[in-house]
Amino acid sequence: MKRIDMTGLIEKYSEKYRKAGKKEKSRILDEFIELTEYNRAYASLDMYQKPALHEKKIEIEQDLQMM
Repeated sequence: MKRIDMTGLIEKYSEKYRKAGKKEKSRILDEFIELTEYNRAYASLDMYQKPALHEKKIEIEQDLQMM
């Protein structure tokens, strides 16, 4: 899977994950792990923390392109 595809996949699942209840989070995590083959603990952290990091990365890339 390409890096750009993984980023989109993480963003898609992380939005669902943050809004879901405990049982739904478990189901979402199981599905995400099956697709990505990530470790369960890493995947849950990744989905919980990534959006802010992705936004910062996009802002930095846009700033660099403007230069």
